[in-house]
Amino acid sequence: SAHATALFLGLETLSLSLPGLVAYRATRPEAAEAAMKYLILSAVSSAILLFGLALSYLLGGKLTFAAPAGTGGMLGAAAAIMVLTGLFFKLSVVPFHLWLADVVEGAAVPVAAFVAVLSKIALFVALVHYVAGGMGALSPELSTLAVLSMLGGNLLALRQTNLKRLLAGSSIAHIGYLLVPLLAAGTLGAGSAAFYLAVYSAATLGAFAVLGMAGGEAELDAWRGMFQRRPAVACLLSVMLLSLAGIPPVAGFFAKAYILTAAMSADRIVLSAAVIVGSVIGLYYYLNVARTMMAPTPADAAATGREGAPSSPGPAALLAVVVILLGLLPGPLVRWSGGLVAGMTARPHAFLYALGASPAPAPFPR
Repeated sequence: SAHATALFLGLETLSLSLPGLVAYRATRPEAAEAAMKYLILSAVSSAILLFGLALSYLLGGKLTFAAPAGTGGMLGAAAAIMVLTGLFFKLSVVPFHLWLADVVEGAAVPVAAFVAVLSKIALFVALVHYVAGGMGALSPELSTLAVLSMLGGNLLALRQTNLKRLLAGSSIAHIGYLLVPLLAAGTLGAGSAAFYLAVYSAATLGAFAVLGMAGGEAELDAWRGMFQRRPAVACLLSVMLLSLAGIPPVAGFFAKAYILTAAMSADRIVLSAAVIVGSVIGLYYYLNVARTMMAPTPADAAATGREGAPSSPGPAALLAVVVILLGLLPGPLVRWSGGLVAGMTARPHAFLYALGASPAPAPFPR
């Protein structure tokens, strides 16, 4: 859509469905608590987003993605900050991320996957469509948030003993990684952002699918000795974690290599360093899960499946194949997705002109 009203209605339609999905498991008190927490915080962020859009309309008289607002100053900056705050909360960008781990942990595995991955795809596309054309005007602020998300998300995941919470922290870090190629701009930046989103989505959805195969059991101690008890489950989860960690030859390695190349080509030294440091931190906790699964099975090992019946292995196996194939043949998807993202970012929304975006930006030249 090229209209901010459609953007807001679409985001709210998505947001309003999530509390009901999270609270669907009424037998678990943490599910109701997580749903209530998300409902309240999401309502506040939506109000901030709506107020920012209203102020943008007051300044420029339009809510399309094309026309400059014509009036900037403090009000224009306030409108921009409010709109971005609303979007960043829903994306769980640091420091607007505190709700995500509780919601993902309290939800059923399919709902947790939806919250951590599928909703983020829609929200990231909205962010690209709305602000990527004016990235130059927002570069210092967005760079800071990207670094905070990469490091903060990985540090949050580092101390988790619950796989759902670990994947929630990981998703925060990956949102930070996704901001890097957009800030780097260029055709390589556009293509690497879309490729990274595809790889991250496949690997994280696959990890949640493997949790479903284990009956939803997410406590790390319950996965000790999994290679001996259920080698297929352990192997599938290892493939997903290797991709998220960025280890060759799976797709995650090439995805991180592309965003790092885009950042270094644009002389984004701080962002490049943050990608490397965040990846090293992530490597530790991803491999720690694999190490736990390879450990000897304790005599009193608890059976997995605490949360429900095991799901079909089909989705996890299919996503593992996708992750491996994208690692073997990354080029075609990168080229195709680069053109797709470049078309989405042709012009910034009106409120960005208040922050100094040029009248005819071309952030991703072909």
